[in-house]
Amino acid sequence: MEALNPDNRVLVTVVEATSASGRSIPGFVILPGKLLRVKHLDSCLDDQTMLNTSPNGYIDDQLALDWFDHWEKHSRPLTALRDAFFSTTMAVIVQ
Repeated sequence: MEALNPDNRVLVTVVEATSASGRSIPGFVILPGKLLRVKHLDSCLDDQTMLNTSPNGYIDDQLALDWFDHWEKHSRPLTALRDAFFSTTMAVIVQ
């Protein structure tokens, strides 16, 4: 394990979601860069946690859509929000 150095910090974005009933989906982590390093893959994260990269470590349009796919995959059994507003909104997001 690397020694902690306050001058050597990396900011990351973590997107998490928890329902009102307390059920949560695995995290969605965005690291700065273009490639994931081996040290990021060899961790104690949940097997379902998604590791992603972006040039600055922040979420962008494509990663937001990727997170939505991740959310939908892990919440599908609970997805019961199919009223007219939700369907219209989702059609706009997906397009």
